[in-house]
Amino acid sequence: MIHLIQHSSLDKITANTLNTEIPYTSDCIMMGEEFGYQIVVYRDDAKSTPCTVTFEGMFVDPYVVKQVAVTWPHYESDPKEGYLLDQPGLLPDCLVPLKRGETINISEKFSVIWVSVTPPLSGDFHIRATFTCGEESATAELDLRVLKAPLAKQFFGHCQYVDPISIAMDHNIPMYSDVHWDLLAKYFTVARKNGINELLTPIFTPEYPGYPRKESVQLVRINVSGKDYTFDYGLLDSWIVIAKRCGFDSFVFPPILPSFENPRGARFLAKKDGEQVVLFEGEEITSNYYAVFLRKFLFNLGKHLDELKIRGQITFQFSVSPQVKDEELYRTLRAHLYDRVRKHRIADYDVRYDFYKTDNVSIPIIRFADMEEYLDDPFARISGCFDVESTQDPINPLIASSSVNLRSLGPLCYRYDIVNFFHMGFNYAADMRMDFDYDNRYPSGSLALVYAGGNEVYPSVRLKQLLYAMQDYRIFGALQQKYSVNRLKTMIDKDLKLTLKKCSCSAQKYQALRAKLYELAERLDNRKR
Repeated sequence: MIHLIQHSSLDKITANTLNTEIPYTSDCIMMGEEFGYQIVVYRDDAKSTPCTVTFEGMFVDPYVVKQVAVTWPHYESDPKEGYLLDQPGLLPDCLVPLKRGETINISEKFSVIWVSVTPPLSGDFHIRATFTCGEESATAELDLRVLKAPLAKQFFGHCQYVDPISIAMDHNIPMYSDVHWDLLAKYFTVARKNGINELLTPIFTPEYPGYPRKESVQLVRINVSGKDYTFDYGLLDSWIVIAKRCGFDSFVFPPILPSFENPRGARFLAKKDGEQVVLFEGEEITSNYYAVFLRKFLFNLGKHLDELKIRGQITFQFSVSPQVKDEELYRTLRAHLYDRVRKHRIADYDVRYDFYKTDNVSIPIIRFADMEEYLDDPFARISGCFDVESTQDPINPLIASSSVNLRSLGPLCYRYDIVNFFHMGFNYAADMRMDFDYDNRYPSGSLALVYAGGNEVYPSVRLKQLLYAMQDYRIFGALQQKYSVNRLKTMIDKDLKLTLKKCSCSAQKYQALRAKLYELAERLDNRKR
């Protein structure tokens, strides 16, 4: 006999969480939300069985939840061989699209279908899923109400780095070849569809603490002839054109000054006398040669960006981890370069509060665990950083965390007025995922939000949770039309008890808060009639 159990998206389905105390058969969302839920399917005889799945209902996108092959605390020895598995007990994460009428193989213990629903209109929607195994069949039904009150428009930035070298490694293709650009477009599309609206754009190879500097991904080609430099923007233009076609119009550039501890500038590759060379290898960032080059690089880049007529925002990340002891050097370098980037936003990565108080930093990008000192500063425009090195982050470790832990990021950002957030781990090649052991601090084996499969890119449960978290952030933004910010923040404090270092709520408590928010949204809805 086939058994079906429906779960909300807040549950992470494992062998110990198959059953629910209360049947999950209905829910409510605001207009413009993507809604997700899960269907667990298993058989009494615990046999692996082919099964056909069909859905009745509009705007439904089903996925098969693949188990990701991790062990505790690391990946199995070779993640390339079948790292998307059906074995139960491993961590459910990868979402493989389920085509209409496609046959799936029910695992010996259980399988999970993730259902995404994106109604463009308000009203009542009924979704019916039928699972047929030979002569047996079973159905699961869910009623979804979509309120007339719409989500607030996305009023905050969500920046991710779609790593081009990882795509080339996973798919075994040359960098920036035609097939590579086609795959980049697929990755960009998945990112934009899931609420990411800014792209870290590698005009030179990004360097951040804790992330290995890999083979060059530099989008601006540089040629050296004597003392002259010429710049080729062909790759950058392709990146921006494809990104804009996928819905992006805001771009973030990596840190110009990646290290003050060992003062040096960004790593630039150039062609000189027919050979590829690293410019200014070992050169001090204060040297006149480096300063002249950098001003010329930024001046020409600025002119080219003007020609591209990008309607969104450009953000230059200026430095990484500046310290108070570096203030004089920081001021000197920023003053020297400011006229080249002043038309755009300027941010600094991993800024401690004591340096922020020196009044040098415009936009601090801060690790969540280091953010507490900023909270009493009403003028700080905080950008939160998803930092894999910070063991106290409520959203880490990503894959091993409960779904509600990751989902709480939305209310967390609203509660503490975090206006942007940034994450380096959108995709990693399989070989690189295995390298991120971090001394057993992350028993997950994976930091990435998407997976490579054939010539496709698959989203993850975690990517969906981030999307839904940001939708929850926008719900609070919509409710501000009628309700005070203090009232909404008090609801978060009372119901979720969130801090920057800990999320202590359960899926049931989070669902209860969402129900209260939709009651408020319904009143907002009624007011407009």
